[in-house]
Amino acid sequence: MGYLTPILIRNDALQTIIENPKKFVDGITNKMHEGGTLSLGNHANPVEVFKTKHMDIPRVFIVNGNTMFEVKPNLENKESARDFYKKSFKIAKQIIKNCEREL
Repeated sequence: MGYLTPILIRNDALQTIIENPKKFVDGITNKMHEGGTLSLGNHANPVEVFKTKHMDIPRVFIVNGNTMFEVKPNLENKESARDFYKKSFKIAKQIIKNCEREL
């Protein structure tokens, strides 16, 4: 008990998801333990499934642009990816500051 699986659903595939509920649920179920992208219909990546982990393991995710990623020490180290991560972290820090002000 107590396992969580974060997912990102790209809304442009919503109609395809509605038309294929069993494939949608089965696809998520099949990706839960390893994580990965689920393709459905004509959409190559309508759903991103992140690896299941126990609820006692704190995790932080950033949703930016058309993607979602887990904030962790071994982020992809390509130059273009680093720029994207830096921009995303800057946005996340601003969101956190705004939330702290509201408290």
